[in-house]
Amino acid sequence: MIILIIGIILVILFFSDFIIEMRINKCGKDHKINMHLKGFYGIMNYNIHIPFIDIVTGRDNIPALKFNQKIGRGKNLKNIANNKSVINLHELQNMYKKYKKIYLKYTTFIVSIQKKIIIHRIYWTTELGVGDAYETAMITGFIWMMKSYLMTALYRSRHQPKDAHINVAPNYGKEILNTSFHCIFSIKLGNIINAGLKTLIVQKRDGV
Repeated sequence: MIILIIGIILVILFFSDFIIEMRINKCGKDHKINMHLKGFYGIMNYNIHIPFIDIVTGRDNIPALKFNQKIGRGKNLKNIANNKSVINLHELQNMYKKYKKIYLKYTTFIVSIQKKIIIHRIYWTTELGVGDAYETAMITGFIWMMKSYLMTALYRSRHQPKDAHINVAPNYGKEILNTSFHCIFSIKLGNIINAGLKTLIVQKRDGV
């Protein structure tokens, strides 16, 4: 009986969804990134808040990136990393090399996960003005082209958004850059497990 109950629970968890919701908003001087992670039918529920990164002068006058980060369960957010995190360009370069190695090592896992992701919503609007009407029109047209290209690529792939909206609004009266991005996507726990097993098999076959 206990084995049957455990089996039923495992099957239920196998088909549970991990849902990731991301919001990026820039309005004037207000910049923020919010991520909401939800899984195991709401048992796992976390919010992550990351303000836009600031460029500062680090040690030895080397340019560095500084950001604050908050993470919490549900709506309760708290600061981490002592409210401060500064990464200089050398450290950023080393991080890039490190994650590139990780990507190459786990390419099978990453590609398998990408194929199983379901995109539920993409909402992306931009208001742009550079002060000159001609330049504003040119840049607005370029951004429209890039957004349209990305959406076309999504619709041609397996990741066809169920709800999608993009817009670029030129502002010929002043210099301005506001943008709002909202995306919701999910993946089943079973697909993550399958991708992990496939990666182990490939690495064992290749002697990794």
